[in-house]
Amino acid sequence: KFIWLNKKPRIKLQSLQDVKSRGGKPELFLLLIIKGDYLPKMRYLIIHLLTAARITLAQYWKTSQIPPIHISIQKIYKCAEMEKLTLKLNGKDDTEYYTIWNKWYNWIEIRRREKGK
Repeated sequence: KFIWLNKKPRIKLQSLQDVKSRGGKPELFLLLIIKGDYLPKMRYLIIHLLTAARITLAQYWKTSQIPPIHISIQKIYKCAEMEKLTLKLNGKDDTEYYTIWNKWYNWIEIRRREKGK
């Protein structure tokens, strides 16, 4: 589940048993085939966050390092920007975009201010 705690996004990682208890298979979850009663906007965010995590892991696959969190954050940010551009090119209203990604941008702004202190 995607939850917001103290204005910071957190992903409550699902254990293999939690995925199985929802009637899904872990391998399908990793392939972004998500079963469950998620709201469409929640499912949308889950897919984008998992995609960014998978891209980051693929880039570090053959190294002995754990991918730094800022790399995943950059990937999610790029994903959000691409979505914004796609909606503009399709002539869709920006409100759809901002209702989904507004909390992400707020978190990024808070993070920048905290690092600037």
